[in-house]
Amino acid sequence: MTARRLLPGLLAAAFLSGCASAPPRFTDAPAVTRIDDTADMPEPAEHEFYRLSHHLDNFGPRQMRLRLDPVPAGPARDVNRLGDVPSSSWWEDRGVLSPERIAQGPGGDDPGPEAFRPWKITGMKSGGRNPGFVIEDARGVRYICKLDKAGTPVVATAAGAVAARLFWGLGYHAPDDRIVFVAPEELAIADDATDTSETGEEIPLQ
Repeated sequence: MTARRLLPGLLAAAFLSGCASAPPRFTDAPAVTRIDDTADMPEPAEHEFYRLSHHLDNFGPRQMRLRLDPVPAGPARDVNRLGDVPSSSWWEDRGVLSPERIAQGPGGDDPGPEAFRPWKITGMKSGGRNPGFVIEDARGVRYICKLDKAGTPVVATAAGAVAARLFWGLGYHAPDDRIVFVAPEELAIADDATDTSETGEEIPLQ
């Protein structure tokens, strides 16, 4: 056998041996489409946190490593064999959504509290920088009502509503933020409404 005839055989053998050594990408099992990440887990061990060194590393050496590291990021992690992200407690594969469905947001066809008036104030909103209160509509469903500033109506609430719909459209679980208009005379304070004082004590809401 001449060298010219031998070379294709060697190349074919090398190619076949390389194919045989690679693990199969697909196995005889369905692809994972949902992950149960709500199970209990052991409490992690405590580690002493050095705030100064943490911030110094984030703004200095860590940023240099990210920019100068020649090694690529590599393939995506936490995906199934089809390259898709499985649904979980914080993300949902919603499929193909129309612009109209994204505009509806997480609430879908639910008309929200505007269709079920009057509203009762049951308490004040806790946490966050925007003032607000908790309302209960005529169905008994409760909502957190955040207020805009007097000089800039709808600005802050619209930003939250738009962001919630965009994140929901991307698959993340997001609150059903809505823009509503209500006059003060349309609100009533519930008899058992309470507020929290500066000392943490519950006091009647007046």
